[in-house]
Amino acid sequence: YNAGTTLLFYLGGDNNLGNEISDKVEAIRGGWHPATGDRLLIYGDVNGSSPFFIEITADGGSKTIRELSQEDSADNRVFARVLNDVRRLYPSKSYGLVVFSHGTGWLPPGAMLDPRAASPDKESGDSRRDDTSSRSIIQDGNAEMELSDFAAAIPDGMFDFIVFEACLMSGIEVAYELKDKAERILASSAEIISPGFQPVYTTSLDKLFKGNITGFAEDLFVYFDGLYGVRRSATISVVHTSLLDALAPWVAGTCDFCK
Repeated sequence: YNAGTTLLFYLGGDNNLGNEISDKVEAIRGGWHPATGDRLLIYGDVNGSSPFFIEITADGGSKTIRELSQEDSADNRVFARVLNDVRRLYPSKSYGLVVFSHGTGWLPPGAMLDPRAASPDKESGDSRRDDTSSRSIIQDGNAEMELSDFAAAIPDGMFDFIVFEACLMSGIEVAYELKDKAERILASSAEIISPGFQPVYTTSLDKLFKGNITGFAEDLFVYFDGLYGVRRSATISVVHTSLLDALAPWVAGTCDFCK
C-alpha cells in the first residue's frame, strides 16, 4: 500500500452545473502541492461530452486512467466501478472523496426542482411520493442517484472523509446512511452558492491531503464570511460518524414522537 493519501473528486456535472467543471478542475490542479505518495484523481461528467477519468500528475499534467464513452454518472454502478478502479490501481493507506453535483439531502429525488413532489397528492389520494426514506446525490440529466444507492456502492470503511460540494447534504439522514463508509463528513445543510468551494481548493486543498478536514471547513467559512450581500451565505458542518451509533438510541429514548 502507498503511505500517502489518494483523493478522488467525483464531479457530476451532466446538468446545469456543467459550465463549472473546467474551472473547478483547474482550481483543483492549481491548489495541489503533492507530497510523497499522494495521488489526485478526478472523474468528471459534463453535459454534451463523454465523461473523463484522469490522474493529475506531480508536474501538473494529466494522465487518463480509463477511456470512457457516454454514461450515466448518477448510476451507482458507474460510481462503484470508479471506486473499484481507484482501489485496484491506487492502493493507499488513506482515501478521501469529494463529490460535486446537485444534492437533495433529506428530500426525495425530484423534490429539489418540484417541492410538491415530496408530498402526497391529498386530493387524488396519491401517496406515492410520501416516502422520505429516499434522498439523492449526483444528478445526470433527469436521473438522480439515491443516497442509499450511493452508500451501497462504497465499501465499508473505505474513506477517511467525504466532502459534499452539494446542497442540503448535512442532515442526520445523510450522516447516518454513511456512518460505516467514512470517518468524517463535511457538508452544508443549506444551498451552496456558485462557484461553491472552487476558490478554497486553490488555497487549501493540501489540508484535505493532510486529513485536516476541520481546517478545510474553517477556510471555507472564512471565504464565505468575506463575501458581500447575498453571497455572504453558507453553512458548513463536520460530522464524526463514530458517534452516530450512540446517537440513535439516545434520540429514540428522549423523543416521544420518534418511538
